[in-house]
Amino acid sequence: MNRTCLQFCLVLPAFVLFSTNSAPAQDVPAATTQQQAVAFAHAAEADPLGPQADRQRKAAMAFDENDHTSHVLLCAPLFNQMNSAKGSRAHDISLQMIISAAAFLYEHPEAASDSGKQNVAGLNAALNVYEKFLAADPKAKSSFYDNLLKKRSEGKLEKEVADTCPK
Repeated sequence: MNRTCLQFCLVLPAFVLFSTNSAPAQDVPAATTQQQAVAFAHAAEADPLGPQADRQRKAAMAFDENDHTSHVLLCAPLFNQMNSAKGSRAHDISLQMIISAAAFLYEHPEAASDSGKQNVAGLNAALNVYEKFLAADPKAKSSFYDNLLKKRSEGKLEKEVADTCPK
């Protein structure tokens, strides 16, 4: 079977390098522990339009990128679709998936080898962020994310991830 998962450390440099917001992280300290990275991921999900959300996502990402003790198993086909999705905040939504998948892994180390659970957790967080962006700005609309929201509301998100990322 063809299953392509990216190790966390392979995709993170691209996000840090191509980040759209260059504001200094003066209001958000660097994350130096897994707990801080988790807190930043959850805070950015809860208030993705808040004044610190971009810096929180970046701080969580920077920690996750340099944490060589844990590796998020991202599903390449799903992640590629997310990166290709249209919408004014597509980058932030994709970034939220990564940091939320890492937060899930930090909170549930027993899921270290379960890419399905990691990807579903990250995707759920990304969809929560998408909904908040969409409520604030209809230009953020994406048929890809709308379809995933529909799958989630029907209780089929896990199956969608499993079908997209077969073992």
